[in-house]
Formats: sequence, C-alpha cells, structure tokens
Amino acid sequence: MEEDPIMIDNPFDIDRCLFSLQKKRPIFHSEADFQFALSWEIKSHYPDANVRLEYCPSILPNVHIDILLFYCNETIPIELKYKTAKLTFSLDNEDFNLKNHGAQDLGKYDFLKDVQRLEDLSSCLSGFSKGYTVWLTNDTSYWNPPSRKNTVYEAFSIHQSAQKHGCMEWLPHAGAGTIKGREKPITLNGTYVINWRNYSDIGCKKGIFKYATLTVTK
Repeated sequence: MEEDPIMIDNPFDIDRCLFSLQKKRPIFHSEADFQFALSWEIKSHYPDANVRLEYCPSILPNVHIDILLFYCNETIPIELKYKTAKLTFSLDNEDFNLKNHGAQDLGKYDFLKDVQRLEDLSSCLSGFSKGYTVWLTNDTSYWNPPSRKNTVYEAFSIHQSAQKHGCMEWLPHAGAGTIKGREKPITLNGTYVINWRNYSDIGCKKGIFKYATLTVTK
C-alpha cells in the first residue's frame, strides 16, 4: 500500500510554526490571543489539519484542550501558557497592556501540570501520537533558577536546562493558603529537559520574550 505523501513530506512541527509566528506577532494581548494566533499559523502551514480550540474530550468532560489537531490520522493536543510581567507598549499603532501575573511559583506548577495532563491523555485520547506544551513569557523568573535554596517550589522550577521527571511536590513549609487548589504532587512518567529559546525582543524593559516547548509521546 502506498504511504500517505503528506505524512512523509510534511510531518507536524510545532517549532516551525512558532518560528514563523514570531516574525508576525512578537507580542500578544493575552493567552487567548496567543491561542488564536498560533492556531491560525498552524492552519497556514498545515492546511489539511483540522484545528479545534478548547476541545473537550468525552472521556474527560472536565478537560479543555487549548488546541487540538486532527492531522494525518493523528490526534495532537497542544497546551499553552502565556504568563507575563507588566508591560505597556505600542507596536504598529496597536497598544499592548500586559498584566503582571505574578505568583510565579503557581505558574511553574501549572506549566508542569499541563505536561502531566498530556501524559494522561496519551493513554485515553483516540489517535494520540504526540502532544506539546508551549510556554511563552517575558517574566525572567521562569527561565532563571530560584534565587535561594529550599524555596517551596524548588521541585517545580522550570529554569533553563532543568530536568523534570518523577514525583514533584511542594516543600513542607509551603503555606496552605498559597498552594490551595494545587496541593497534589505532579508525577511525570517521561523525562523532560527544559530549553528556553528566544522568541522576540521588542526593545523595551520586560520586552524580551522566551518560549519553551516540550513533547509528550505515547
């Protein structure tokens, strides 16, 4: 049987889409803005892909996948995070007023929670071949290591070259109020090495954006 030429010539590559997108959109208003722009870019590179936003699989009715692709008989979920430091900027007569999301310890937990969610999906989502997490931020605390030892979120640090695997949990002195709703440890079956890459530099304070992608396979 002849193989599908699309599968051979045009396998899905999330980094290809991000590399192209950064030339068009160096900054986004919100995570929803990023989600829409990336999905549009994916469709431009992979016109045969069916792209869905906020997809809710019937087997996991409380889960909403940020972007889901049906492509070459594969199902590819993508989870996004866009965490920002405060920034006000005007680009091509368009004003951007980014919020200071803060709570970076919780943000790091949530980043890794997305990886765990994709691992969970790998065993129950029909057609799953691989999935991606995409993190984009102008907050340097995400790609830099913790400034002091024994910080409560040490296990969840996602600094450059950090390796994530196994069970990760808060240190015992984490405040109950601080981690409310995020008390459970995160357990990853795979091993993931964090690699932050330059996304854009818009030439102002807090204007450097970096991104990291992780691939989850079955």
